[in-house]
Amino acid sequence: PEMERLVADWNRVYEIYARQDWLGTLDALQAFAADHPEDVVAGIYLSRVVGFVLEPPPDDWNGIIHFSQK
Repeated sequence: PEMERLVADWNRVYEIYARQDWLGTLDALQAFAADHPEDVVAGIYLSRVVGFVLEPPPDDWNGIIHFSQK
């Protein structure tokens, strides 16, 4: 049941992320992190979304992230 809850909660976050609603995603990620503080992936997405708030990806962005460093 705990894993099912985690997956359902993450799916709600990802739906907002996929719509590229960056401020909404920040709110959803903060709520998710409060409920699941051990989740490392949420922290990665939180950093990414903060960057998107400051500098949004292009309108035709397909969701692929290209890393410039190892």
